[in-house]
Amino acid sequence: MHALQPMLGEWQGEGYVLDRESREKVTFQHSEKIYYDLDSTIIVLEGQGKSGDRIVREARAIISPADSLDQFEFYSFLASGRKGKFLLKKVDDQIDWSIHTPEGEIKYTITLKENAYHEIGRVSMNGQWYPFMEMNLRRVD
Repeated sequence: MHALQPMLGEWQGEGYVLDRESREKVTFQHSEKIYYDLDSTIIVLEGQGKSGDRIVREARAIISPADSLDQFEFYSFLASGRKGKFLLKKVDDQIDWSIHTPEGEIKYTITLKENAYHEIGRVSMNGQWYPFMEMNLRRVD
């Protein structure tokens, strides 16, 4: 779990997500709280994005060790009811995970540099990757 220690803390910033129906870009202010729990055996993530007074992105996640030092089990839960278990990989300052859906593959990448947290989500359609969400956060604690 030590490899993920740079993620720990409270983060705030802005982001966008493409609306599933209209395909319009919805911008939001985002806060992320990431901390150890259960005697530092797991990491808990709590995130919420708001556009005005409306919550447009809300998620919880739990990260636990996997069989490799640079791989982790990632359990994600969304306010929409979607959930899943994914393999999270850390290489240098990047953390990646993928989701396989009937519509195509989705890849997320978090890049951590000093006090900056950048996350981007991309979906594969017709052999090309398209971004559908992005966040740029700064450490606030």
